[in-house]
Amino acid sequence: MSNATGAVTLDASKIITTFDIDKPEVRAQFFRIRGNQGMNFFALLESLGYSRPVTQRKTRQYEEDWIHQTIHLGNSMTNPSGTTYTFELSTSSPNIDYLEQNITAPYNTADQFVFPVKKWDIITLPENNAKLQVTNVTIVGSTCTVVASHMNPTTGPFTLGNYTAGTELIITGNAFSEGSDQSEGMVNKPLIDYAYTQIIKSTFNWTGSQAVSQPWFNEYSDGKSILAYYIVGQQNTEYEHALSIDNSLLFGELAETAIVDPSTNEPIYTTEGIEPYIKRKGHNIPYTPGTFSVSQFDYIDKVLEQEFAPEYMGVFAGTNFDNEKDNVLKSYFQNNAMDHYYEKVQSDLFNNNPGLAMAVNFKVLQKGYRTYCFTRMPQFNMAKTWGAAGYKTPSLALMWPLATKPDRNNPSNRLPYMGMIYRQLGNYSRKAEVYTLMGAGPGTKVSSADKNRLLMRSDIGAEHVGGNQMIRLYSI
Repeated sequence: MSNATGAVTLDASKIITTFDIDKPEVRAQFFRIRGNQGMNFFALLESLGYSRPVTQRKTRQYEEDWIHQTIHLGNSMTNPSGTTYTFELSTSSPNIDYLEQNITAPYNTADQFVFPVKKWDIITLPENNAKLQVTNVTIVGSTCTVVASHMNPTTGPFTLGNYTAGTELIITGNAFSEGSDQSEGMVNKPLIDYAYTQIIKSTFNWTGSQAVSQPWFNEYSDGKSILAYYIVGQQNTEYEHALSIDNSLLFGELAETAIVDPSTNEPIYTTEGIEPYIKRKGHNIPYTPGTFSVSQFDYIDKVLEQEFAPEYMGVFAGTNFDNEKDNVLKSYFQNNAMDHYYEKVQSDLFNNNPGLAMAVNFKVLQKGYRTYCFTRMPQFNMAKTWGAAGYKTPSLALMWPLATKPDRNNPSNRLPYMGMIYRQLGNYSRKAEVYTLMGAGPGTKVSSADKNRLLMRSDIGAEHVGGNQMIRLYSI
C-alpha cells in the first residue's frame, strides 16, 4: 500500500495549478503601445528631396560664391596723415578676405590669393555714407594692406574709433582718371563642398528551435499577423537599421580623425547630417524658449532675402518649438484665410498629389513674400534618443528651401536642396542590402550551425546644397 494517497485530501485546483494543466487566458494580440515609434526621415527625403546612386564614398560639388564681396578689417583703421586712412584685410575665420573664404583644397596655397578690393575702388562706410577711395593695395604673403583717401570729409564725417578689427565694409563702385589703364582682372572660382557615405549594419540571429516555437499571441494590435516570435525580432532589427540611417542623415557628424578598425585596418567614415551641415554653412539663430514671437519671422525673412532664398521654406520642428510656434501664431492663423495657400502648396510642391501632401502634413504660414511650411519631427523628441532628459533637440527647428533649383543645362530638370546618396555600380546597389545566412529552417543551408542570421547593410550618405539659404533655430 505504498502508493496509497487517500489519507491526504488535496483540492483539485492545487494539483491543476502545480502541474500547469489549465491553459491560461492570454490575449492573442501583441500590443504596440508606442505605435511605430517614429516615422523615418529618409522616407521624408524621398517625398521632398531625392536619392541618387554614386560610385565613390566621397562626392564633390561646386557652388557659386558671392560674385560681389564685402571686406572686413583685419585691424583697427588708422589715420596716418590728413585724409589718408589705412587698414589690413581680415585673415581670421570666418571673415577671410581672399578667395579661400570657405575653401580647402585645391585653393589653399599662397600664390592663389585673390583679394576682393582693388586700386581706385570706392568703399562706403555706414556712417553718413562716408566714401574712401583706395589709392594703394600692397600684398605681402597673406597680408593685404589698403591705403585709402577720404573723398567727402565735409558731408561724410565718421568716427575713426568705430572701425576696429572685424568691421564689415562694402565696395560701392570705382572711379578712374582719363587716360588711365584698366583695373586688375576679376577672378571667380567656385566654392567646393563634399558629401560622404557611411556604412551602416544591423544583424539578427535566431535558432532552428525558435523558428518552430509558437508564441501565445498571433497578431499585433494593429492587425498585422505574427507567425513566430523571431519574426518580431526581424522587424525590430529593420526598425533599428532604419533608425540608424535616420540619425545619420539628420545628425551625423564628420569624424575629425577617422577611427581605424583594427580587425580590417580600414578607417571608419561617417556622413554629415542636415543639422551639422546647416550649423556649418547656414545661419544659426538662437532663441530663448518661451520668448519666440511672430516678429522673429521678420528677421528670418531679412536673412533669407539677403541669400536670395525661394518663396517656400520648410520648417522641420521639434515638439517644444512646434507647440510654442502654434501658441504664438494661433491668433495669426485665426485672422488669416489660409485655405487657398494649402491648395497652392499642394499644387506647387506636390504636383497636386493630395496623398503625398497629407503624408508630409504641412501647416502653412504666409508672411510677407515667404511661405513657411511647418511639419513636426517626432525624431527630435524620441524618449530613447534625442528627447531624453538633458537634450535640447525638442526645441530645435531646421529650415531649408522646399523649392528646387533649375539645372542650367537642362531647365526642365530641377535639383533639390537636400537628399540621400548611396553606393551603386551597375546592378549592384548598397542602398539597402538584406540577406540571410541559412543554417536552420527550410531551404538550402550555407552554414552547419543550427541558426540563421538576418543581415542588413546600407552604404548611404546625406547630400546637401545651398546651405547659405538654410536656418538652424536652436534653444539657448
